[in-house]
Amino acid sequence: MIQQKIDFQFSVLNFVDDQKAADLLAQESPINKVPILVDGSEKIFDSRVIMNHLMRKHRVSALTIEQENIVSSIYSLLDTSVILFLLKHDGFDINGPGNFLKRNRARIPANLEYLKPWMNSLDPNNPSDWNYPSMSLYSYLYWADKRAGVIDLKTLPEFATFIEKFRNTSGVSETTF
Repeated sequence: MIQQKIDFQFSVLNFVDDQKAADLLAQESPINKVPILVDGSEKIFDSRVIMNHLMRKHRVSALTIEQENIVSSIYSLLDTSVILFLLKHDGFDINGPGNFLKRNRARIPANLEYLKPWMNSLDPNNPSDWNYPSMSLYSYLYWADKRAGVIDLKTLPEFATFIEKFRNTSGVSETTF
């Protein structure tokens, strides 16, 4: 993907621990999820829809089928991790028995294993390797390790290396909090 210079304003919304923020999110988005992009008078929900909108608007080539599969795998990780995070936050034992929990816990290592060959091929010195799929993986890993505690990068050295390699890439420091 060609690097685009797009002005943006980034706002953090802690809807898990702040009821006012949760109420605002529910008011702003019928799907009650982040992110939300406000582009002029349009509100766009869900990061995949946001990226498709931005890619069309800024004439960036569409993702390949392989890239779409990678993004789908990352979204599977994210969906599972959000469920486990919210259950844990509400006091549930996410390591307990039950098919739902077992299936969700199994999705994380399966998807990480699927992503490894692609992830290991990425080079931070190659601008085309910093694209929607790699940004999505970086965002997921950072959130799941640092913010949600759903994974521990100390036990996933290849993924920790990926984070280190791309830590200083354009857009990372501007949106890391």
